[in-house]
Amino acid sequence: MFYQSLARVSFAGLLPRFMGLWLCLTIAACGGGGGGGGGAPGNVVVTPGPGPGGGSLVISWSSPSTLGTDGNSLVIAAFNVYRGPNAGALVLLAAVTVNNVPPIAAETTFTDATVTSGDTFFYAVTAVDTVGNESPQSAVVSAVAP
Repeated sequence: MFYQSLARVSFAGLLPRFMGLWLCLTIAACGGGGGGGGGAPGNVVVTPGPGPGGGSLVISWSSPSTLGTDGNSLVIAAFNVYRGPNAGALVLLAAVTVNNVPPIAAETTFTDATVTSGDTFFYAVTAVDTVGNESPQSAVVSAVAP
C-alpha cells in the first residue's frame, strides 16, 4: 500500500515535467522556431597562456543564465569555442563539456595551445544545452599569440 502511494505521488510530480519536455522537443526544440536562441556566453576574454614564452592563449567566459527564448533555464551540456583568422571566418575549435557539478569555473575556460606566435586569432563561444540547441555566438574577441 505504501509503495503504491509513493509511486502515484512520484509519477504525478514527474508527469508535468515529461509533458513539458515533450512540448519543448516538439516546438522547435524550445527555440520558438529558430533553434537555440536566447542568451549567449558573456564576458569573453583572451589572455596569454601560462609560462615564460606563452605559446598559448586562454579563452574564458561567463555562462548564460538561459538558452531558450521562452525564458526557461536549460541545463548547459557544453560550450563550443570558435576560432578564425578574422571575425567573419570562425570555425569550431573545441567543445568544452560541462559536468554541472559546482564549481564550474574550470568549464568556462579553454587553452588554445595550437596558436602561432605573433599571429592574431579571433574567438567566440556558444553554449549548447542537453538537447543540442546552440545559443547565439558571444561577442567576437581577438588577441595576438605570444
